[in-house]
Amino acid sequence: ADGHNIRQLTSRAEAFHPAWSPDGQKISYSTGNGVEWTSLDSSASGHVATAELAKSAWLSNTQIIYSDLAPGQGPEGRLYLKDLTSGDSQFLVEGRSPAISPDRTLLAFAGKDDYWRAPSILVCQINNCQATRRVVIVLPSASWVENPTWSPDGQSIAFESDTSPDPQNKGVSALLKVDLDGNGLQQITPLFKEG
Repeated sequence: ADGHNIRQLTSRAEAFHPAWSPDGQKISYSTGNGVEWTSLDSSASGHVATAELAKSAWLSNTQIIYSDLAPGQGPEGRLYLKDLTSGDSQFLVEGRSPAISPDRTLLAFAGKDDYWRAPSILVCQINNCQATRRVVIVLPSASWVENPTWSPDGQSIAFESDTSPDPQNKGVSALLKVDLDGNGLQQITPLFKEG
């Protein structure tokens, strides 16, 4: 990749939060009011779902997990699994910002824990999210957590938040990392503060 051969894949004015399919042949993206996908050669495309503030992640080359934060979807939004072949959608769990583990068995997402109702990173087994949902880390001093992403070995999760491991240190945004067992919370980037 040398920065040449840039080409536009979508015809929409709004296209953000891209996610690659496992085979690298398709990209899903948010449009502001939904999730769409397109093949890299633009020979195929499709509508995944109408959803507000959506983000998506590919489980397989024909299955996408997406979030919907529309009114009526709960304060933390909901995550759904959409099969592009059958067109069927299945509710998985309350949450947002889906990220699929490297072995494609676990789903990390942003949400709130059951006890404190505080910003949290949670994980579940994709084939049984409701029963296996568990909190990895709770950040009671945070206003928000977003955009979890897995380490290549599947043992850690990095994410964005407005706090640091020191709850007295709040700002606008920082990247943090936590081990899958909830230990080892560390700040990766300096906490950005306005002003």
